[in-house]
Amino acid sequence: MESNPLLWNENYNLILGVSAIIIMVYSAFILSYRQALQNLIEGDNNSNTTTLFNTFSIVIAMRNEEDNLDALIKSIETLSYPHDSFEVIFVDDASTDKSKQIVQTKMHSSQVNYSLSQSDGGKKKAVHYGIQKAKYEYIITTDADCILPKELLSAYNEKIQLTDAYFIAAPVSFIGKGLWSSLMQ
Repeated sequence: MESNPLLWNENYNLILGVSAIIIMVYSAFILSYRQALQNLIEGDNNSNTTTLFNTFSIVIAMRNEEDNLDALIKSIETLSYPHDSFEVIFVDDASTDKSKQIVQTKMHSSQVNYSLSQSDGGKKKAVHYGIQKAKYEYIITTDADCILPKELLSAYNEKIQLTDAYFIAAPVSFIGKGLWSSLMQ
């Protein structure tokens, strides 16, 4: 029995054509998967989707912090996040300096949503009181002697969107030249 070379040639061409189509579809799938993974890792800067801005309540317990409030408030004012997507709750814990007046003055001249409350009984009660007053789902607590990084809320927002996190902890940088600052770094 001899094989027909013409029939073999037709089968070969059919197998070759089907194989080429399968390879092209598989390659397109791999390339699109690779691009999606790249966008997830680096962020999709070409996306036409609207960015979801989660809302944040920033709770700041303070006591006699008049020397630190200007730097803190300046850092809050320059956060690269929509001002209508966060609130700042200052809770004064029996300050005897001008801390309350500094915050009150800023409350009336800013686009940021500031509030000022009074709580006596220590920092723990002040933070607890501020959390109770918070109107947004995500709450950040910090101290009045801190400076907030410009991208703080954007970084938290991105992490929440990528991971559906319920709790995020972040490091603190100490700025100073003393022994305490160098030991804490």
